[in-house]
Amino acid sequence: MKKIIYILLSLLFIFVAFILFLREPLDLPSELDILRAELEEKDESSFDYTHFYNLEDRIDTLIANGEFEKANIFIDSLLISPIDKEFKYSFYFRKGKILHLQSNHVEAIKFFNLAIDSTEKMDLECIFWRSFSFAKLGKCDEAIKDYDFINMHSEKYKKFEHKLNEICNKMEIEN
Repeated sequence: MKKIIYILLSLLFIFVAFILFLREPLDLPSELDILRAELEEKDESSFDYTHFYNLEDRIDTLIANGEFEKANIFIDSLLISPIDKEFKYSFYFRKGKILHLQSNHVEAIKFFNLAIDSTEKMDLECIFWRSFSFAKLGKCDEAIKDYDFINMHSEKYKKFEHKLNEICNKMEIEN
């Protein structure tokens, strides 16, 4: 029985590796065009979120790899499109994240605020990033207020409290 399970698992692993190896990377410009066309449609019941999620994943990959300019090209293109503000949330957030990572914290906060204002859902990750931008600017009262808010709603971010306090303490010493 163990041999059969081992063989089946091995075959599954080989199949998955084969699929991943043969899979072509997404063509971002064409994905962008498809998504833009879909986002401009008015019938949400037939909306296919696949392209939206694929583009978010690709932009996140560009950001993680430090390819900020390339990510910004796609984000800016979507933000000037006549898409619903609920969809713009995602791209405002990612633009804020890029600006934060580039140490442009004033502009990052503006985009995090645009993201928060463009959706009715509460996104703790956006508030989390905004708290660190506030901290980097020495606005520790705002940073702690944001951080306390997200910690009331999720345990996920508690492990970063030490880092936020470290930044705030450093900023107080410098000022």
